[in-house]
Amino acid sequence: MEKKLNGKISYLLGLVLVLLLGVLMFFYWSGKKEVWFCDEIYTYKSASGFEENAFPWDVKDEWMSGKDVEKYYAADDSNLRLGEISIWLYDDHVPLYFWIFRFVSCTFFLGSGSIWIGLSINLVFYVAFLIIVYTLLNKLMKNVTVPAIITLILCVFSRLLMQQALTLRMYMMLLLLQVLFLVAAVMVLAKTSNEKLSIMSFIFLFAVSFAGLMTHYHFWVFYAVVSGLFCAWMILKAFIRNKKESSSFWKSFEVKAVFAWIGTFAAALLLTIYKFPYCRWNLNKGKGEMALHNMLGFSKKKFEHIIWGFKQLSTCLLGYRLPVILGLLVLAGGIWFGFIFFKRNEKKIHLQAYALVLLSALCFQLIVCFTLPDVAEDRYLWGSDTIIYLCSFFGYGISLLEIYRNKDFDAKKRVGTLVAASLMGIVLIINDFAVAAHGEGIAYLYNPKKDMQVLRENADIPWVVYGPIVGVYSCYDWIIPENIVFLTEENTENDIKALKSVENLKKSDEFIMYIYDDDTYKNSAIALFEETFGTKCQITYLTQSTNLAVYKVSK
Repeated sequence: MEKKLNGKISYLLGLVLVLLLGVLMFFYWSGKKEVWFCDEIYTYKSASGFEENAFPWDVKDEWMSGKDVEKYYAADDSNLRLGEISIWLYDDHVPLYFWIFRFVSCTFFLGSGSIWIGLSINLVFYVAFLIIVYTLLNKLMKNVTVPAIITLILCVFSRLLMQQALTLRMYMMLLLLQVLFLVAAVMVLAKTSNEKLSIMSFIFLFAVSFAGLMTHYHFWVFYAVVSGLFCAWMILKAFIRNKKESSSFWKSFEVKAVFAWIGTFAAALLLTIYKFPYCRWNLNKGKGEMALHNMLGFSKKKFEHIIWGFKQLSTCLLGYRLPVILGLLVLAGGIWFGFIFFKRNEKKIHLQAYALVLLSALCFQLIVCFTLPDVAEDRYLWGSDTIIYLCSFFGYGISLLEIYRNKDFDAKKRVGTLVAASLMGIVLIINDFAVAAHGEGIAYLYNPKKDMQVLRENADIPWVVYGPIVGVYSCYDWIIPENIVFLTEENTENDIKALKSVENLKKSDEFIMYIYDDDTYKNSAIALFEETFGTKCQITYLTQSTNLAVYKVSK
């Protein structure tokens, strides 16, 4: 009893350490976020900005403040309007994340387009993910220290997890549901191994399935891969054990579990269609049709995408300093150690679950890479990469733990494991230090070419955005100034009228100009300014804001 109590206390102390450092790291990097990439803007637009008929830059020749720009993405009233969000997302995403986003906006951030709407939601999912990973590792290893270290390395000081947590999109929620779905699948597999069926495990499977189907269409692919592999394995086991008696096969717990699994899928799918009927269009005419078309098309580019996926697998955690082939070998080493451990384990079900989880993540990665559209984005693989890394580092961690526990461990295996784990540790320390010190490689955190301090120092003078915006990436900047206007590149009478209408622009000898960095646009803008103010104007380069250059214009 005392030993059990001490174990619970140790578990809680380890969990507190993991959560404390995780939350501190989250807040530290959240304070450094300086960009919105296009999908982040669309998150705000889909959840609250649908109340407005336009983006701020669509409103030409009208002066507004940074707060006015922000209001285009803010919830204007406390009405949730979930049905309107669903209509807005007709041909885009399933709506659960945006519903949550709208609820948080209306409840805590009414009238605000703060980045903390998305960050606060992601923090909840991030904390839940840390708890699940640490708890699972703790149960598998029956230890506190090693699971805490693995969780800290992979989930706290990790670029891969930080970018999922800091991106104002549903990727952190998606990762959490993918892991929970794997947990549910393993629970069903384990119960059938013990010749049992648990109603609670299938209720859990249904709940996670529905939540995942309502979160992202990629979860639909993930669901199909995991379900296909786990159900096929259970049917195969039942067939091998009962191949002489077909009646016993149909009565086996594995086959019953597969039928129950299909039942939970049917229920989850029907509920998804009921709550978001537009998903049928996307499956038949939208993303589903596109994925099927890409699946049936064979080209050199498809196989280049697969190679790119394996490169991402190596670099997204181990960094760009290590050759890709070495990174993959290091990961394979950890996976191999995991297989060795589970093979020695008395319960074969653990080995089966480990293999199926790994195979699910790898198959999902291959399918996503093969069906990618022309643009390859590493965010599509964040979830599968995380699962593969967890499996790999579990292998290293459990091997080191076995060496510590078993003094009679084979000498050659002991040396080999220590060398492999040490090399992995060195690589991780280098990469984690780069992340911790500079945020190196964290996607959608900041643009190294953009100097936010310079922009904030010029918040009190007018800002002019001239011509095409070439993407929405600079929108984060445009909540800064006291006065901002969006002009066409056609130098119309309305453009001139807008420039003359603001009193402080008449008085100020300087103002900020955002412009697509092309001589044609720059010459046209200078011509407009000189005609409007009747004086020569000079421009001085300040900084780069992703697709647009920022200049200071002096009269």
